[in-house]
Amino acid sequence: MLKVSHLERTYPAQPGGVAVQALKSVSLSVEQGDIFSLLGPSGCGKTTMLQCIAGLETPDAGRIVIGSQTVYSRDERTQVSASERGLGMVFQSYAIWPHMSVAENVAFPLLQRGRNPGREQIAQRVNDALAMVELAGYGNRSATQLSGGQQQRVALARALIHKPRLLLLDEPLSNLDAKLRDTMRTELRQLIKSIGITAVFVTHDQVEAMGISDKVALMCAGKVVQVGTSRDIYLNPHTAFAADFMGSSNLIPCVISDMGGERAIATTPFGQIRARAAAGLRSGDEAILVIRPNAPIVDARPANAQDDAAQVTGNVASVAFLGEKIEVQVRLPRGCNLVTMMNTFDAPAEGQEIRLTLPAERCIIVHRDNAAVSTAGDVKLAEVAA
Repeated sequence: MLKVSHLERTYPAQPGGVAVQALKSVSLSVEQGDIFSLLGPSGCGKTTMLQCIAGLETPDAGRIVIGSQTVYSRDERTQVSASERGLGMVFQSYAIWPHMSVAENVAFPLLQRGRNPGREQIAQRVNDALAMVELAGYGNRSATQLSGGQQQRVALARALIHKPRLLLLDEPLSNLDAKLRDTMRTELRQLIKSIGITAVFVTHDQVEAMGISDKVALMCAGKVVQVGTSRDIYLNPHTAFAADFMGSSNLIPCVISDMGGERAIATTPFGQIRARAAAGLRSGDEAILVIRPNAPIVDARPANAQDDAAQVTGNVASVAFLGEKIEVQVRLPRGCNLVTMMNTFDAPAEGQEIRLTLPAERCIIVHRDNAAVSTAGDVKLAEVAA
């Protein structure tokens, strides 16, 4: 449905500044009917990518194909205008006009496309669009009388009224409070899926991306660093950045001491840990051991020799109550801290000794990058290997 190839975009230097390369030969594909999220921190290039797809920003190089139509190609000197790309877009601010009624807001795209279908047909399509987003009967209301969630639905109805072939959403949930954001995330996914439209969703929120997407492109510094389902990126990150951004992680510096079979052995500041390994790693490599907070089995019985698991002992440094769960920070040997999650009713006391079992299938060794590591002291990799 959407294919982006080697897209580049550089913003010229401002007086006294330097040029910013927002997109660095980015390529990706979106399948028909998928909800595809562009996820990453501020400045990673995700919004620039969305604007290039929409035709609101002109790339410096590359190619964009929507359906069977090339809408941008530098080599072919093709640049289809935003209004001719057949897209719907929901902005972060919703762009709801306060001087218009709900129906007038929703009808606006039909009146701007130079092919006014007539008052009766417009009214019918507005009613259909509002019913689609569960706002039937709201057409005569002023836009200022709506809640944040209702305004978001109006923006969505407006984006869908001309039956676009692709829906673009630029952080549409960021202006909602936390509880409503959770509710609207679920409703938005159900609505998009019920319509069957392909959607590209931009967000910096990992929970949003995991909850709404069929696939995610994780971006950093103008590049796509990993593409896959939310579950795949969470369980099988390629780098420390991917592990750290897609969910919480303990990132432990390590040296790979053995790469036998499907498991590798990581030498860490607190001992040797058997784990899965990302592709491309070799024995002797300096790497990062990723342990998700929900990975350790707390205070388990000692593992048998044949068990594919390691055990470490530490002391509880802090306990944070988070309602349905508690976050426990465990101080391990050589100055390492490890965060784990426990049941609210099993909270240990600060200072208590605690034993953690680390099954190999729950841990993964990944490539090093600039992500921070989970150490309290100045533990060097040379010390790890010693």
